[in-house]
Amino acid sequence: MVDIVLVVATRECNKCRACEAMVRRLLEKHPGELCFRKVRDDAPEADEFGVVMPPMLVVSGVLVTAGRVPDERGLAAVVERMLEGSKAK
Repeated sequence: MVDIVLVVATRECNKCRACEAMVRRLLEKHPGELCFRKVRDDAPEADEFGVVMPPMLVVSGVLVTAGRVPDERGLAAVVERMLEGSKAK
């Protein structure tokens, strides 16, 4: 199981919504293999990730992007590598 955390601004912006849509497409592509949580930047849990600038995507504890929308193919590749790694264990 790969955990994906999206830290969004308190007042979600277009970048936040674009990141969430991208993650939702990954969830559809990998049903049952991903765990997704969305956290507002003012939530105590967001402090764990050292919020720099939302949106932030954290995949299995690794900061993938902050303050921008990632390349969708790049994000998919990161997720797929982590899925392969979790299956190898």
